[in-house]
Amino acid sequence: MNIQWKQRLQSKVWWVGIISLLIVLSQQLGFDLSNYIPKDYANIINSIFLLLGMLGVSVDTSTSGISDY
Repeated sequence: MNIQWKQRLQSKVWWVGIISLLIVLSQQLGFDLSNYIPKDYANIINSIFLLLGMLGVSVDTSTSGISDY
């Protein structure tokens, strides 16, 4: 399995996914997002970040668009 890092680093979808996952990871490590937004919205935002992260990390940059086929 050969990962094409140059293409992956140029992909906006990949960057959105990585940044989203880093935000969720920082919350797991103790950074409290609820200081800036209400607690009810924090759960919704975390779910959105996780979905964006899954999409961005799993995208195949060797094909056009965000599909793998």
